[in-house]
Amino acid sequence: MADMSTPVRTVTNPPSVGKFMHRDEQLLLRYRQLPVPLVMHLAAMLGGLLAAIAVSQIPGLAAWTRPVAWILWIFLAARLVVAAFSWPNYQIAVTDKRLLVVWGFSTHGVTPFPLPDFGEIGVRQSMRGRLIGYGTIIITPAGGTPSTFDYILYPQQLYLEFLDLDRGK
Repeated sequence: MADMSTPVRTVTNPPSVGKFMHRDEQLLLRYRQLPVPLVMHLAAMLGGLLAAIAVSQIPGLAAWTRPVAWILWIFLAARLVVAAFSWPNYQIAVTDKRLLVVWGFSTHGVTPFPLPDFGEIGVRQSMRGRLIGYGTIIITPAGGTPSTFDYILYPQQLYLEFLDLDRGK
């Protein structure tokens, strides 16, 4: 018979998560966000580029419209670059003591949810999410406000593994 106190699986500590863990914590599960937000930023940037090119080709517009269109495109391109650098650091990690949400690029942050005081975890998926295999994780700390984490790959797997960890206590 298996020992119920043993973790479901052990994951190696990546530096982005490991720096927020205590020495006596063990990383059990780690999930990342799909690059869907990057695709949306890329689509916005490409649409802005097409719009800026179109505005530049229209004769008879006020002189200030062309620079404004290109400044807006530069803003969209910068937003894509920041999102591309931030995306690899957005992770959900479950240790033997707490659930951590790690995020950020220029400023790293972590949102901890202690496991003993943990409330509920839920999954929400759209039709497209079910087809592709992603969804939203909803974490509600005991007596707290729900937090949602979008575009998580295989959210049912995270949910079931988390329930297995909860039963193992």
